[in-house]
Formats: sequence, C-alpha cells, structure tokens
Amino acid sequence: MRPRICSTAIALAVLAMLGSGPARADRVHGGKVALVNVRVVSMDPDARKKVQKRRTILVEDGRITEIGKAKKVEVPEGAAVINGRNKLYVLPGLADLHAHSRGIPELPEFAGPEDVYTFYLANGVTTLFDPAGFKQLFAWRRDVQRGRVVGPDMYFTTPIIDEEDYDSLAELEVDLRRWAREGYAWVKTHDVETPAFFERLFAVSRELGLPVVGHALRPGYPIQDTLAQQPLMIAHIEEILSTSVTSPSQFEDQLATPLRDVANSRVWVTGTVNTYEMIANTRDDATFQELLERPEVRYMPPSVLSVWQFQNRYRQPEFGGDRDFWLAQLDIKLYIARRLAELGALDRLLLGTDTGIEGIVPGFSVHDELRLLVAAGLSPFEAIQTGTYNAAVFLDLLDEVGTVAEGKRADLLVAKKNPLKKIGALSDPAGVMVNGLWLPEADLEARLEELAVRWAE
Repeated sequence: MRPRICSTAIALAVLAMLGSGPARADRVHGGKVALVNVRVVSMDPDARKKVQKRRTILVEDGRITEIGKAKKVEVPEGAAVINGRNKLYVLPGLADLHAHSRGIPELPEFAGPEDVYTFYLANGVTTLFDPAGFKQLFAWRRDVQRGRVVGPDMYFTTPIIDEEDYDSLAELEVDLRRWAREGYAWVKTHDVETPAFFERLFAVSRELGLPVVGHALRPGYPIQDTLAQQPLMIAHIEEILSTSVTSPSQFEDQLATPLRDVANSRVWVTGTVNTYEMIANTRDDATFQELLERPEVRYMPPSVLSVWQFQNRYRQPEFGGDRDFWLAQLDIKLYIARRLAELGALDRLLLGTDTGIEGIVPGFSVHDELRLLVAAGLSPFEAIQTGTYNAAVFLDLLDEVGTVAEGKRADLLVAKKNPLKKIGALSDPAGVMVNGLWLPEADLEARLEELAVRWAE
C-alpha cells in the first residue's frame, strides 16, 4: 500500500468510526458481501482470459459462493455491496513465503500479533510462511483461524537448525522427533557445513514424514549435493548463487549446469531477491538515509529502527562489499530467476522477502520483490503467480486459495488499476478481503496510522 501521511486527529477519528482493536468473529464470518461489476484476474495459469470484465463476486461465510456476469448475478438481500464500476481488479490475496516473526514478541512495543498483521493485510498479503518457527506461532495461527483476531493465514517450519548448536547427531535427532510430536510440518535447515550432519538431518526428517526447506549445504559444496537430498524448497536464490559462482565475470557459464539441475529437480525456489537491493542501499551512506526516509518506515517500532541505525550488520565494515558489489550480486539473482523461468521452472518459483532482517519492512517488501521479479524479465502475471497460484500449490492449499474461484476462501486483493500492465498497482489497493472480511482502503490506512501514532507518543 502506498503510505499516506494523515494527521493524528484524522487518524483517530477514522479509528473511532471503525472501532479500534482486532476485529471479532462476527465480522469475519457470516457476513454477505458482493463485489459488483469488477474485473477478475483469477491467476489460474490455464485460464483462457487473464482478465474477465464486468463480473460480480458473491461472498458468504468467508467463501466465494458465486462468480458470474454482473448482469446475471443477483445480489442477495442484506449483502454489503462494493461497486467496482468495472474499474477495480480482483485478485487472490498474496502470500509471502519467507516472512520471519522470530523476535517480535520480545519487542518492548509489541502489543500482540495484530501489530504485525497490520503490515501484511495493508499490502494484500493474506498468507504467510515463516521459515523459523517457534511455539507461539501455533497460538497465533489458531486465533486467526478461529476468528478471534484478523490476520493472514500462517504456516511455519521448525526452529532453524544450525549445525554449531549441536554436539552430536543424536541431539539433532532428539530435536527433530520432539518437533514432529509438537506438530511442526516442515523442517528448516540453516547453517550446515558437513555432509554427515546434512544427510542425517534429511534421513530423520524423511522417516518422520517432514519435508525439509532452507539453505544449501555450504560452503564449498555444489548445489547438486543439496539437490541429492531432495529438499522440498531452497529458501533463497542466493543459495544457488553462493554454491555455484566463484567468478562474477563468468557467472552465466558457471550457472548453466546448476540451473538446469535445479530446474530438472523440480525443487521449489524462493526468490528473496529484494534483500540484495536492500543490502546495496545499506552499504552507501546516502542511499541508506533514503532507505530510512521511505514513508513506510514510520510504521516500524522505534526499537527496530534503532537496530537498523546503530546495530545493523550490513553497515559494518567487516560485512564486506560496497554498493556496486551488491548491485552486481543482485543482477545475478535476477538472472537466476529469469533463467529458471526460461528453463520451465516458473511454476516452482515462490514469492518471499526475508522479512525480519534489517531494512525490510513487512508487507511493503512484497511489492519490492514483485517489482524486481518483473525487472528480472518475468511478466507481471508470472511475478504475481509466484505469490498466488504457486504459493497455494506449495502449501497444498490450491483447493482453498491461490485463484479467484467459486468455493474458495475469500482472501482477495482489490486493485484500482490493472496490475498485469503495471505491477506497482498492487501496492495501492482499494481494499483487501481476508476470510470474507472486507477491509477498505480507509480502514487499512487507519490501522497503519494507529501504529505511527502509538510510536510517536
């Protein structure tokens, strides 16, 4: 969402009209909503038409009950009506498949997960995948699914696995079995540097029926050693870069075989290309100041901004590389994204932003990632596909979300302009629907402004 600067008085007045605090179950479920005379971008890759004009979408009990031509669909009595006047574009809600929440509960300003949800919902993100889980996420997800609070649907891995945290393979196995009993559905490998540890992690995870996602075996090992263990997903495109490119001037040649092998393996790959743009801008004083002055940064809590400014690892001299170096690395990441699509692996690319690291603003970063994927050479439709249809397939949720279709959950992003022409149209929505609850633009802006007002007090 494009941030807008509102006065405190206006923001508080809007909140008073809307009702402050999290929405309750009666606002999430049971309501009837009609999106009348809208343009539907279903995001089904096999759809004959990418945009269907003059459609009406009926929603009840959090589900899409009917989609049809506006002249033929009868709006039920008592339904709330959003009139698109054939100008609004309705898409599936977006998914961020690399969004960290770890550490947020310890923030001194933290009043509850609703603070975090505000960022995502305001930017059309209705599904999250956290690749560094922790126990509180079970309760957060349960509260959303039961309608106690309004937020994105959430999925998450085990806590991250760093080899240095273990004295033996037996200790690793104890953790994996305990996490399986606790209900975690994915295993997250992070920093692993020996094949024996890596192989045991995968062997026990397979025995437990838990797919493994995360980082590659590194340093010094080719990406093929990771592919041999059959991970479900590689968590960053840079895992392919760092395990394959030793000479940036020859990166195309050095990546030729690894990229073919990745594409042929049918492993999922999450982009997080935006992180290198952020690092590049952090390494230069002038662009770092511009980063801090972005309008959306005012919604971040003061304790986080303090870390960004004074304890930022990417600002330290020992981190290495100037702005030009990291921009060159970004170009390689964009090349990898484009080549994977060209090699037939577009349907295995996932939208993810690495939210949780310095300089990345939750929710807003999704639009940076989409912009960069388009800059890499993907069409706007293909870029959006990574965070809608593909995300749903990855999470095994295609019957629920990922496209705009009858019977699916009403998680929708409503854009004012055609995002298939300009990807930036998604960053300024007319409203967002999550589990059937309609959140108009004014509501979304007011929720963000409430955070800014609270931090300023």
